[in-house]
Formats: sequence, C-alpha cells, structure tokens
Amino acid sequence: MSFDSWLDAVRTTARGGLLKGGKSPYKPLLLAAVLARIAQGKLLRPEVRLDQTTRALYRQLRDIAFPDWPYKDDPRQPFARLSPEVWTMKPAGSYEAELAALLGGGSGAPWQAIARATECALLPDEVHAELVAHSRARARLSETLLGQLQQSGAAEDGLRQIAELLAAHVPVEASTEEVGEDLLESAIEDRLVAAWDETPFAEQGVQLHRNARGEVVGQQYPVGGWFIDLLGWQEARRCWWVIELKRGRASDRVVGQVGRYMGWVDRYLTRSGEQTRGVILARDLSPRLEHACYAIPRVDAWTFDRQLRIHPS
Repeated sequence: MSFDSWLDAVRTTARGGLLKGGKSPYKPLLLAAVLARIAQGKLLRPEVRLDQTTRALYRQLRDIAFPDWPYKDDPRQPFARLSPEVWTMKPAGSYEAELAALLGGGSGAPWQAIARATECALLPDEVHAELVAHSRARARLSETLLGQLQQSGAAEDGLRQIAELLAAHVPVEASTEEVGEDLLESAIEDRLVAAWDETPFAEQGVQLHRNARGEVVGQQYPVGGWFIDLLGWQEARRCWWVIELKRGRASDRVVGQVGRYMGWVDRYLTRSGEQTRGVILARDLSPRLEHACYAIPRVDAWTFDRQLRIHPS
C-alpha cells in the first residue's frame, strides 16, 4: 500500500461516528499517540502494541485536546476499529481462529474481544518506513489528525500543543544491542511502572507524578514539544526526577535531550526550594556519555540488565 492510499484510508476511517453532535476523537487520538512514538524514535518496527506506554500517551493527548472530556473511553475500541483499513491485526498466541472469526464478522464484532485476541496491530511496512524516514510524511499525517480533532471540538490551545509534540523528531540512535521484546523501550517503561515500588527510585522515596485528582500522569509526561518517559517526585528532598529510557547503548547526545526536559521542569513545575534531577537509564553506557554525566552533577547515568534490574551509578 502506498503512503497516499494509506493516508486516504486514515482520512476516511479515523473520522469516527457522531458523538452528541460532534465526531468521536478516539481514532485520531490513538493514531496521534502512535505518531508521537514514531517521532520519538521509539517505534522501531511496524508493530503497534496497546501497551501501557501507548495508553499513557493516548490519555495525555486526550487531556491536552479535551481538558474537560466528560465521557468514559477505552483505547481498545479505536485500536480494534482501525482494522483492517489502517492496520492489520496479529493474533495473540492461540487466538488465530478466534480473531479471524471476529474480524470476519464485520463492524458488529465486539471490540473488547478483538483487542483481547490481538498481540499487536501491524502498520503496512511501506507506511512505517515512510513515517520513520521522512518529516513530510509525519507532517501530512499530523495535519490530517489535527483536522479530525478540530472537527471533534478540540481546544485550539490543545491543538497547538499536540502539533508541537508531533513535530518534535528524535532520530533513532544506532545500537549494537540485539533488540529483543524485553529490550523495547515501551516494554521497559511498562515493567518499571508496574513494579515501581521495587525499583531503586521508590527506595529513595520517588513516586510517579500525580495530578490534582490523584491520577498518575508521570508516564509520557508532555513538556513543551516533547514527552518525558517518566517524571517522578521525591517529597523528602522536594525534587523532581526526569527519567529517560534507552533500550541499547546510550550516547552523550541524550544528555542534551534530558537537559531540555529538566529546563522545562525548572521553568514551569518547580517552586521555591524545589530542585530537578535527571537520570538516563540505559542497557549500556558509552564512554562519552559517562564523561558528559561526570561533568554535569544533576544528571546521572544508570544501567539495567536483561532481567530489568536497575543499577544506579
């Protein structure tokens, strides 16, 4: 499938049905979350998993576009309903026959069952390659999704923020590490969040940032034109923790990336007496990165092993 044909399918399929006189924003929000992962350089394969990282991005983008969204929503619904026009579904384990039967049932098939029987969605290879390699392709998709969100009644300021987030591109770093599913950044992130109380961060009193309603919002936290992988708060030291994950060997270029995030937190989140600390968490560290962190006291480089055990510096 050509990129132009795929984009036409997005324009048709991701419009959504009517919702109290407007168009449902769920499909474009989920596709915007996927595009954000591509722009971050973290969707290395054409496999879209509805993991905790993608769900967190979906929620963050929804709250930016619709701060007072009054309806309950579930990203599994657009995940299922974007098939087969935008992506195809790869069955989970022994669910191949069940998924085929569900998809063969047409639009009336229950989306909960489709999501349960799906391991991941598969973008067309050509489309994924185009989005990874070319800023113009990402910009065209972003323009389409923003237009659909505008039709759904998204706030203008929210649309501007999302446009900035989708435009921020982080090149994929070369890595000599063999990529396994256990080393994908989204998998690392989800495992850390799920077992947060067992990490060295929690041992030091760092908890993931929560909003005024008590909801955890410290995963994929939007800052300016980027997302912080994990944003923590340490009450005892009145300290914000900016945590950036890298699946393979991290280079010194990451120090500048973390510095941008810390600068934003310093300007817009910290109050009198508060401080900010950065942690680069990687499978392996380049000598250049270690030298750079040595010279910058507020940024540390930590490592994790194949069992995702974290080793502070």
